[in-house]
Amino acid sequence: MATLATWSSLPQHGSDAQFRVWGKQVVDQFSAMSKIGVAETDINWVTVTRPGVNTNAGYQVFYLNDALHATAPIYFRLDFGTGATATFARIQLTVGTSANGSGVIGGTALTAQNTSASGVVASSLTTSAPSYLSVNEGFIGFVMWSDFVTTGQGALGFCIARSCDVNGAIDATGALVIGHANTNGTTSACNLQNLRFAATAAAYTRASTYTCVNIPHSETQTFIGGVPQVYLAWASVPQMIPLYQLAGVFNPEIPKMSTFKATLVGSTERTYLNIGQNLGCAIGATAVQSWGLCILWE
Repeated sequence: MATLATWSSLPQHGSDAQFRVWGKQVVDQFSAMSKIGVAETDINWVTVTRPGVNTNAGYQVFYLNDALHATAPIYFRLDFGTGATATFARIQLTVGTSANGSGVIGGTALTAQNTSASGVVASSLTTSAPSYLSVNEGFIGFVMWSDFVTTGQGALGFCIARSCDVNGAIDATGALVIGHANTNGTTSACNLQNLRFAATAAAYTRASTYTCVNIPHSETQTFIGGVPQVYLAWASVPQMIPLYQLAGVFNPEIPKMSTFKATLVGSTERTYLNIGQNLGCAIGATAVQSWGLCILWE
């Protein structure tokens, strides 16, 4: 089964039919991933109707079906609906360590948050836009309708990344969750929140911040020996842990939506995709619009 998916579709949410198309696409792509399990379904994509403003029509509960599921499970609920305007699509994300079969995500859990900026996707847009989904051991990276972040329209999407040890192997300490803040554009912060699974378990306060990847200087280029540099992402659980699933790069050197290889944590070389600022800018740097967040892509 798959670990990567790309697809193109019209970013439209102006009718029942348009809602059913994009929502079913998301569910079908997630359900096809080998590292994702389906825990619960509460929406019928044949009969569901587009809900009113700031309302959801139904949800699906999934779990990360990786090597740590039995001992440190991660469940996530996706609610599908309408945002602040009738033509704006919305997906809300809830993440936790348990699911009760009736839609309740519990244990060490985050409250529901929008995975898109407040002004996402107008139904007048008639050009298809690409979407990307990466699912691996201890990681989910999802960006839907990525092109429109550069025109003031936000993409939908989120990342969930488990903590890892010094060799780059996932562990049961905790996880980092990234989604949109409430604004669009290439200089807007992301929503960032950490979960700790180890004692004492905690869901740390959500922050609208750029601190997933910290760029310590005001670089206008990063080349060392002719090679562009890749900057580490960090989880805070509460100790700072480097992550191999996420990274930061300078867009003029590694362009947005291009792939590259790097060895970030441990000795294993991995492939990454630069998604730019599609989930908000998760990078603390001068001129943040010049930097891109990168997700594991293999």
